[in-house]
Amino acid sequence: MPLFAWSDEYYIGNEEIDTQHKKLFDILNRLFDICVSKNDVDSVESVTEELESYTHYHFKFEEQLMRDAEYKDLDKHITYHNYFTNEIKFAKRRQAQYRPDTDNKLVEFLSNWLIQHVTEEDKKYAI
Repeated sequence: MPLFAWSDEYYIGNEEIDTQHKKLFDILNRLFDICVSKNDVDSVESVTEELESYTHYHFKFEEQLMRDAEYKDLDKHITYHNYFTNEIKFAKRRQAQYRPDTDNKLVEFLSNWLIQHVTEEDKKYAI
């Protein structure tokens, strides 16, 4: 069962951004499923890598849209994005040390951050 399902409250009104957010939710749900089923470390690391890569792509895309729209809080928004990506990098270092609590903490953090960010921060600039 997924950690959370996409709902109308997550739409920001930009089709491409909404599609990318859905993809982030999908990756996060897969990471959650792996953690719950206690699959091997390689699976967790692989999905975490995918999440990091896709997050980088999504944030760059979103930030460019904000630049084009001359969004006044772009620097603040980039700071939020950097915080998120730094947390993923930190979790990857902990995964390399194989600390069993890493995956659950990562999923909890990502879930809370992503939902809050999409519903509050991204809706501020809804293009």
